[in-house]
Amino acid sequence: MEESDFDWPVEKRFTQRNGNRLAFRYSQGSEKTIVYLGGFHSNMNGEKCFAVFNFARDNNLSVLCMDYSCHGDSEGDFHEATISEWLADVTHVINENVQGDFYLCGSSMGAWISLLTACEFGDRVKGIVTIAAATDMTERFIWDRCQEEQRKLLKEQGYFSWDSQYDDDPYILTQKLIDDGRNHLLLINKEISIDCPVRLLHGTADDEIVWTNSLETLEKLRSKDVTLKLFKGDDHRLSEPRHIREIIRALKSMI
Repeated sequence: MEESDFDWPVEKRFTQRNGNRLAFRYSQGSEKTIVYLGGFHSNMNGEKCFAVFNFARDNNLSVLCMDYSCHGDSEGDFHEATISEWLADVTHVINENVQGDFYLCGSSMGAWISLLTACEFGDRVKGIVTIAAATDMTERFIWDRCQEEQRKLLKEQGYFSWDSQYDDDPYILTQKLIDDGRNHLLLINKEISIDCPVRLLHGTADDEIVWTNSLETLEKLRSKDVTLKLFKGDDHRLSEPRHIREIIRALKSMI
């Protein structure tokens, strides 16, 4: 993984979990902490993560971002990766670094993991911002989209390679990832047991994770303080300056 072109204000650090070295960045500020979680095959060296990190520092907030195992500068094997493992990575890094309450900001799969993290930490999570929320991604946007040949490969060899428009290298998608994801599905439940404020952002032209997934997430959340902002004609990334301004505005509305 190449180093980021961004001029990060703090050095990258590492911790160990389950035999893998996990990369993260943490800056100590006030008692309020923002935790940023990236998407599938993403890493912390992106525009949204960098902007959230610096917003927090500029406002004397503590802030944490990280690479899940198999992502960015963290170790791991995508053939063995699961939502359970990535959720445990997040829990581990939060427990090592964050004291007290915190806010979550998650992009795509990171939004799903943010919701799962909030369910785990309960009242310690004081607010969530989701960006193109890929809630229940492994079932809705991997398994349900698999062609017959891909399902055959999953059954016979346990994985298949999928070419993504967002990466030069193909993604390894495994039966193990899909099976484990079924243990974490949220939208099949009557409600998502989260009571803090939630701000959802999504582009209406997102062909990776359809915007109605955020709408369904909104409808399932138990919290009454939930809003969904749509960007007409915009795609999955939502990383242009105007999108980032809205992400920061959403965080400010809660903190």
